[in-house]
Amino acid sequence: MTDTLLIPPPRSSGRPAASARRGAGRRRGRRSLAFAIVAALLGAVPALGSQVWSPPAASAAETLLSVEDPSSTVLPELNTVDVSGSAVDDAEGEVRAVLDLIDASVVAFDDAVSLEAELGRGLLGLQAETGRLNDARDAAIVARNTAWGEVEAARQRVAVHEGEAGAAQAVLDEVAAEAYISGADVLDLLESPGFTPAGRKSRYLSDVFADQTARFGGEVRARDEALADQAAAQARADAQEAVRLGLEAELAANAAAIEQNGVDAAAARQAQLDATAEQDRLAGVLIDAKAALADARRSGIVVGADFPLVVLDAFVRAVRYEADARPACALDWSLLAAISRVESNHGTYGGSRVDAEGGTSSILGPQLAPGSGFATIADTDGGELDGDPLYDRAVGPMQFIPSSWRIYALDGNGDDDVDPLNYYDAALAAAEHLCRTGADTSTAAGLRQAVLSYNNSDSYVATVASLAGRYQLLSITPT
Repeated sequence: MTDTLLIPPPRSSGRPAASARRGAGRRRGRRSLAFAIVAALLGAVPALGSQVWSPPAASAAETLLSVEDPSSTVLPELNTVDVSGSAVDDAEGEVRAVLDLIDASVVAFDDAVSLEAELGRGLLGLQAETGRLNDARDAAIVARNTAWGEVEAARQRVAVHEGEAGAAQAVLDEVAAEAYISGADVLDLLESPGFTPAGRKSRYLSDVFADQTARFGGEVRARDEALADQAAAQARADAQEAVRLGLEAELAANAAAIEQNGVDAAAARQAQLDATAEQDRLAGVLIDAKAALADARRSGIVVGADFPLVVLDAFVRAVRYEADARPACALDWSLLAAISRVESNHGTYGGSRVDAEGGTSSILGPQLAPGSGFATIADTDGGELDGDPLYDRAVGPMQFIPSSWRIYALDGNGDDDVDPLNYYDAALAAAEHLCRTGADTSTAAGLRQAVLSYNNSDSYVATVASLAGRYQLLSITPT
């Protein structure tokens, strides 16, 4: 409760902000994320920064902010609220960069899988070709060996016919020698008439000569034919050997291709392992990047409004608490926002700042001493909250005097510390203050009753009501 509409410059109490007790350590150790979760984060992510507050059907912010640690973000419904600020832009860019890297690693994994499958198909082809080449080489060896056998058979026939021709030639030589011994020309002997001994011998030699001449000629022709067969068989053998050598070269090339295929397949499998490891690494990086984005968004200014998202989160949580505890109060976040605007310009009065946890620096109202222009309130807390051991002063973004804080204070953020300088605690205490009157704030009369209990001033009520109406025009989220 406060007696001030706009407070004068505060005096620092030296009290540290409550947010100082909550550190960045909450996200440590969250490094492993299943590949399926990473894959679910991929795809086209629409640009943030729309000036329309109505939450879209599929929110880019929700995609970027689906983190495991709920303490690092605001209510899920508020992930659709657009916020602005350079820190938000930088953090969002970092998340998108990580998502791009994950996308690239998934593409690399898919490419490696496709390559391995292609290499597998290629290996089957190479193995089939190896089988074909082996069969063709074996056939060439058989054909070559057969031709070599034919060469040998022809060579043997040549030798036989040359032997027979030599035998015939020897007989012819004997006939010539016999004729020479007889002192007659061989032709003369062959032509000698009658049945004289000389004639009979001549006839015999003539028959022998004719037979052996024919035999000699036949064996020579047979030898020549065998030589021709030998040459043809040798040509076939040479041709089949050339085929075999060519097939052996192809088999060697095929074996080298199979070996290279294995090397490439191993590289493709390693690429898959590398891509999977990279995705696992990036999963941890993504969680940290998204948590950093969530923190940046908490401090980012709600587009179209004049307060950061963390303050809106404090308002909505306080209103939901009251919706359960005192549903008849029908409290809307816009009423808390209006009071916050009047009391401390949303925690920024006097140079104060709201941190990502809702903490503020010391925000103090005037000393409620005689002559201050406000009701005199002697010290009620020994200066514990306001740093003033003589007179009370309103404290924090919702400007509670110590005696009222003792009545309405609640732990709004679950940190086991009730601090009027923290927006979660202060907003919940303000909601309690408004709703414990029993008023229905959805009506004009009920709103007036509740706000007058907070500050008994008609002008204060008018200002708060006007601001609340303006905030209600901003369709942020249902409460």
